Amino acid sequence: MAAEVRKRFILNGYRLEPDTRLLLHNGQAVHLPHRPFQVLLYLIEHRDRLVSRSELLELFWEGRDVYDITLTKCVGKIRKALNDQMDQPRFIETRYAEGYRYVGPLEEKLVDDGSIVEIERTRGVKIVVEQEEIHSSEPTSEAVVNVPAPVSRVTLAASKMSRRAMLAVVACSVITVTAVAALVIDRRMNSAPSPPVNSIAVLPLKNLTGDAANEYLSDGLSETLINSLSKIDGLKVISRGSAFDFKDKEIDPREVGKRLGVGAVLEGTLNKTDKNIRVAVRLVSTDDGRVLWASENYERPSGDIFAIQDDLARGVTSGLKLKLNAQTEQKLVRHQTNSRDAYEAYLKGRYYWNERTIPHALDKAISSFADSIEMDPNFALAYSGLADSYVMSYWYTPMSSNEAFVKARQAAEKAVQLDDTLSEAHTSLAAVAENEWNWQLAETEYRRAIALNPKYATAHHWYALHLLGLNKPEQAIEEIQRAREGDPLSLPINADVGYVFYCARRYDEAITEYKKALELNPDFPMALQGLAQTYMKAGKPKDAVALIVRLPDDLRNGCTAGNLDGMAGERDEARRILAGEIQRSLREYVSPTCIAVVHSGLGDTDRALFWLEKSYREHSPDLSSLGEPMFDALRSDPRFIDLVNRVQAAK
Repeated sequence: MAAEVRKRFILNGYRLEPDTRLLLHNGQAVHLPHRPFQVLLYLIEHRDRLVSRSELLELFWEGRDVYDITLTKCVGKIRKALNDQMDQPRFIETRYAEGYRYVGPLEEKLVDDGSIVEIERTRGVKIVVEQEEIHSSEPTSEAVVNVPAPVSRVTLAASKMSRRAMLAVVACSVITVTAVAALVIDRRMNSAPSPPVNSIAVLPLKNLTGDAANEYLSDGLSETLINSLSKIDGLKVISRGSAFDFKDKEIDPREVGKRLGVGAVLEGTLNKTDKNIRVAVRLVSTDDGRVLWASENYERPSGDIFAIQDDLARGVTSGLKLKLNAQTEQKLVRHQTNSRDAYEAYLKGRYYWNERTIPHALDKAISSFADSIEMDPNFALAYSGLADSYVMSYWYTPMSSNEAFVKARQAAEKAVQLDDTLSEAHTSLAAVAENEWNWQLAETEYRRAIALNPKYATAHHWYALHLLGLNKPEQAIEEIQRAREGDPLSLPINADVGYVFYCARRYDEAITEYKKALELNPDFPMALQGLAQTYMKAGKPKDAVALIVRLPDDLRNGCTAGNLDGMAGERDEARRILAGEIQRSLREYVSPTCIAVVHSGLGDTDRALFWLEKSYREHSPDLSSLGEPMFDALRSDPRFIDLVNRVQAAK
């Protein structure tokens, strides 16, 4: 009967038995779960090299558990079993974001029921074959992955080897070679090249610096990568708004895939020291959670942020298995500025612009974009960001239209002058033109922006609202749907899908869409207010009033709430709001259209038209909304008809 040969590893007081899946310390069994045991064995058998994290994930989890914490916890269990420390390792060395290596003492033995044989590998690791009685153990239901080490040249000490032991060693070698061959064949059969990924969501990089002040950098690099990948034809890239909905959340990539309609997600981490920036990312299938590709560490000096940017873009396209032509490759790594300081100031500006609902965030955005422009007066994206910030300042802060749009127009025109191929610049100029009633220029610029980048969700979003002002609701519906395709979880876009249906007088559909937005965030003010307006027009005033009380204080005491209170018969409340808005207008800018809206809700047509005329004289951007249902009570009045005609005349 052939001798049965088993391998044993002696780890300075610990004994590892692969066949019985036992770890012993001074003869006592040490608890080590199935998967950590396998990982430890693999690290030992590949101790001559660093084993990457991605290799371990692919081999032992088949890429399904893809988060850093999964592997980290597994190695933590190994350390606990071996009484090892990460900061002063005796057995397992960690290379941050790269992988692990076994560095401890090791004696390797082969055992059978015969003699003892010493075998010496070329690496100088001693292997001993000795007699050992193996007692039967309870079978385990867990499958064990046996991954043998590469076979080295073996020198036999014939003077110490019996014929029986010699046969045992030969048998062990045959088994090992056979196992390796089977593993290689199995991997080749099951590792057919995966097809290119044609849809992706880039999740925000996790900021591991421990300093919230670096959020602009992790968010900014993520957004820059989104914008770069959007330039690749045939690749669906989810816009920032939806991708960032998963920020600081534990996510299942399969669930992300369902919600965003993508085949893969990219996730990663950013760390920063005084000297270096380190980024590591991985591409994960949303079909089964497998790791499709994992980067090595992208580590560069802090001043070399553009190199990190280029490394990310090239690495991810390689991981996606995309074949790019020279022109697309050039677009992918094109830099709008060569100034690191200007670029970082721009990233801060965009970070604050995206936080624009927070008090004073737009002031910080304007300041950051201005700093960026001062550092590089030819940085087109910074001018575009500055223009967007001034446009939003009219809607979110008490800034008059004259102040906001004069500055916005100057910045937008400069952005287009510096780079006529920049979709963001044309979108900024279109928004300025629309708010200044330059309807034809707005139409031209929105179309140009979308032609330059059909995946830019903001351009589709704002263009849809522009089409409403042109009294083209059906086209607006098509355009807002395109915006949502690119940014499916964006709260403003989802709320404005409801708004577009509301303006089209398709109230049942508007209610459905507003409710979808509220499923994303039950307290989102735009959706609550829009749904209240829709309920009112749909003949459900009680439902409308019930929503009004859920609004935050500024909106609860604002003009739209006053309009709804008036229409619902809550006249005292409507008058209270009206008095408050008039009083506020003495301290800061309040659009005359806002006050007109409350008068309209109270049924005071003359006062409503008086304030609308004042808006007309101010050239107020609000008058682009005269087609809204909230003005239907005025629509048959000749004075209102004349006002609409005068505004439309500019169109």
